[in-house]
Amino acid sequence: MFITATKKSPEELNAFLNGSRGPAGYFRDVSGSQLKITFDVFPWMVSDNMTYLRDKEPNYYFFNTQLGDWSVDKVIHAKDVLRSAVADFGVDLTSYDADNNKVLEGLVVVYEGKSGMLAGSNMSWTNNTYNSKFRRPNLDNVATLDDSTDPNFRAFKSQHILFRRYNNIPEQWSENYPGKLIHAGTWAHEIGHLLLGYRNYYYNPGDLGDYAFSAHSGDPNPFHPAALEKWLFVHWIEQKTIESSSAFQSGDVYVYSSNTFHVKISNISAPDYQVSFTLNKSTLY
Repeated sequence: MFITATKKSPEELNAFLNGSRGPAGYFRDVSGSQLKITFDVFPWMVSDNMTYLRDKEPNYYFFNTQLGDWSVDKVIHAKDVLRSAVADFGVDLTSYDADNNKVLEGLVVVYEGKSGMLAGSNMSWTNNTYNSKFRRPNLDNVATLDDSTDPNFRAFKSQHILFRRYNNIPEQWSENYPGKLIHAGTWAHEIGHLLLGYRNYYYNPGDLGDYAFSAHSGDPNPFHPAALEKWLFVHWIEQKTIESSSAFQSGDVYVYSSNTFHVKISNISAPDYQVSFTLNKSTLY
């Protein structure tokens, strides 16, 4: 990490993440205490002092011909962060496996400065390959991060835990608010990718707009998940079926404003009629 005088201490970040108005409090509240997250925040990694980050900065950058600009090789960087956590901080990654499935629950790389200075705000993968035989993505193993020639080989070999998905999140909100932590909305949205497994639903034609936190981070306050998200992604609520003794044929859905949907329903044995209902934007705080 590249450290400046504006950086927050690990204690400050820990208080925010695990506090009532941080992402841990958010997921506890919106899930009805069905999802409880605890963040362990480790000290800042000063690149010059880390075994696997030292003198590596030039290796992380490459010219992205698709973007026409310089980019960061997030895969190499994330693996070096994990290596340094094990070798320099003595972190036992096997303790972050709550369901005992030998897969790391979650990793967040917080980098100093505003979004875009290193790797943006996103969920990323350390392994983009896919196993067609078993129909699942390939995962990396901490135990094989380095071979027997590495002086820390024994430390890695003892930790048989798989990993693949992780978050990149900047420390600060923007250059206009130096020293201000990035808001809970971004944290909730990105952690949702990591733990709940949803995609970004803000691309057409499936843009869900302001009605789902998979489609909007809810800056600065996180949006409340839609009922569909609570049921589909994590089963926090049960699916409810609306039943009627009459036969209906669904018609077109019209969006007349950003807040109101009008659904036209044609009844087989009765004249057409129109039902309208309003979806109000809501935030947790």
